[in-house]
Amino acid sequence: MSNSHVYNCLNIHFVFGTKHHHHLLPADHRDALNSKIEEICQKEGCRVWAVNNYKNHVHLLLNVPGRLAPAGLMRVVKANSSRWYREYSGLGNKFSWQTGYSMFAVEKERLPQLKSYINNNPEIHKARERRRRERAENKR
Repeated sequence: MSNSHVYNCLNIHFVFGTKHHHHLLPADHRDALNSKIEEICQKEGCRVWAVNNYKNHVHLLLNVPGRLAPAGLMRVVKANSSRWYREYSGLGNKFSWQTGYSMFAVEKERLPQLKSYINNNPEIHKARERRRRERAENKR
């Protein structure tokens, strides 16, 4: 069967984190890591809708070509980004991604909302952390 008659629109939201959820992704490394992950995904033939990281996790929203298995794609993304980040950050073998990841299929109509969430993820987390601190202070 020829692939010329195959339509594929597989948008996937991946979330993966640092091993033991250690905060090893500082803000000053954010752009470089996002760019590296985007580059890896593009080399694999994916369209990158959004990528962002915050302290201990990465959100990645992709359009994945039908020829790629999501598990294989994540193996490549995590292995290559981990290898690169160990050197870039100077952490060496102290850095690795957790085993596994979360994966969610995303309808085309939801892409704008999810792209906004991912692009603003650090600010969203900072606001949540601030509210938690405030609640804890108010309980004292």
